[in-house]
Amino acid sequence: IGPSMAVALLTTMYGAMIGNIFGAPIANILNIRNDEEEMVRLYLARNTELPKKAFEKLARDSSSLVRTAIAQNIKTPSEVLHKLAIAFDLSEIREAVAKHPKVFVKTLDKLSKDRCVAVRKAVASHPKTSAKSLSRLAKDTDRGVRILVAKHPNTSLKAVTSLLQDEFWEVRVNAMISAEAKKLSNS
Repeated sequence: IGPSMAVALLTTMYGAMIGNIFGAPIANILNIRNDEEEMVRLYLARNTELPKKAFEKLARDSSSLVRTAIAQNIKTPSEVLHKLAIAFDLSEIREAVAKHPKVFVKTLDKLSKDRCVAVRKAVASHPKTSAKSLSRLAKDTDRGVRILVAKHPNTSLKAVTSLLQDEFWEVRVNAMISAEAKKLSNS
């Protein structure tokens, strides 16, 4: 019985140590995310080692600074980014989501219809933006958005060709360069 008891005590001790080393920090994070101090929640929102539940909770925070920090956090899950993009009326948050490398293509498609020019520019320059969204943005009222669309590698030849008729020379020049590149790559 002696050796078995020794093994049982050792495994209990190691289990307690591992639980305190790994379990305590996660428990602390989950408690801190309920902190009333905005600066604490903002600091936490910038932490790349958060559990998914903490990202989800902080994405619903009352502070726009905290929500923006979550949108800018490189480790924020794509599902959380999508919820941020559709749930809040602050353009800074939607712009941060549109710039995020993990954003869903469907989220970019939705944001391509945004009323804020900065959000549409972020979508027009994102590498994941679909040809469908870029075709929509090729008709945008903002010249800067159309320039970004003309430069984007995912823009269809049809959309680029339509930009060759744009009223602004900057758009036409970028469309010409893009059209030539597309023709060369197709031949």
